[in-house]
Amino acid sequence: MINSSNKIRIKDIAKLANISPGTIDRVLHNRGEVKEETRDKIMKIIDELGYTPNLLAKSLALKKLYRICVLIPSSDKVNPYWNKPLAGLTRALEEVKDFNTKVEIYNYEIDSEANFEQILSDIIDSEPDGIIFSPHFVEISHKKVELCNSKNIPVVFLDSNIESENALGYFGQNAYSSGYLAARLMSHGLNQNSTVLVLKLAKNRATFPHLMKREEGFLSFLNENPQFGIKTHSVEIDLLVEGEPTITLSELLKNTKGLEGIFVTNSRVHKVARILKEQNLSHLLLIGYDLVDESIHFLEDGIIDFLICQKPEDQGYRSVMALFNHILLKKSIERVNYSPIDIIMKDNYVFYIKNLNN
Repeated sequence: MINSSNKIRIKDIAKLANISPGTIDRVLHNRGEVKEETRDKIMKIIDELGYTPNLLAKSLALKKLYRICVLIPSSDKVNPYWNKPLAGLTRALEEVKDFNTKVEIYNYEIDSEANFEQILSDIIDSEPDGIIFSPHFVEISHKKVELCNSKNIPVVFLDSNIESENALGYFGQNAYSSGYLAARLMSHGLNQNSTVLVLKLAKNRATFPHLMKREEGFLSFLNENPQFGIKTHSVEIDLLVEGEPTITLSELLKNTKGLEGIFVTNSRVHKVARILKEQNLSHLLLIGYDLVDESIHFLEDGIIDFLICQKPEDQGYRSVMALFNHILLKKSIERVNYSPIDIIMKDNYVFYIKNLNN
């Protein structure tokens, strides 16, 4: 008979599986050879019982320091978004530090492929127990994931996703669907036969997979709904060029016929909002991403109409906790873990902020 208390013991699992406690222990600690059929039987019973070993006792008994390395872009005035995932990563770091687990957070320059590759290579060379990173540079990311796989280092993607059989999981937004939703919002606010600018703001005109997916989703909705008659003009603006984005955007605002809306594919929408406010063009429907501090007053003033948000703090926190549970408890990670797609405007942004802080 199973122990009637809430605490499930290894010997309880052994009785149900009709397998020795020693075999159960080998499966839980991933030690020694166990037939796949036996392992599957044990794991099924463990899942059904909701068994969770004492993490503190387990981590101390193994006398090993676990290292989870996280690589994310630096957050600065140009790109403040990454303060949000960092907050979630920091919260997770505090929760796991008492379990012989150290979370090390590294930063790279978001628009520098060379910097990304160098730091990720250094992390892999240090042979951590797991890695979380944002695969903004696709080709390099594929190669590094393959290298991690050869070294038995589990990898989790954060914020941006690429197709990779060797990555354990992804925590972030469905970029295509978010762009599709942005176009739907745009279509309800414009007259027929309007023109919309699709702006991609980045240093060196860097393109990342999730930003391309957002644009793809946006254009797909408009192509599937020709009754709106909305025309689009996609423009890349290099923020390394002095005077940008003011120079290019001012020219577009003056010369684009029938312009009624602007879609910015990342959190730098506040840069566009500043220019619209300076030129008294608040009537243009402006949609962008992420509730960063720099965008709040433009939202309050009605310059930014909608922000598509994705709970980045939650993404950072969940990515660490999932990898932590995988490393210590051998729990599987669901391959794709999408965040909600939230629509934020001046009427509800305060509640969104309060919810994130609770």
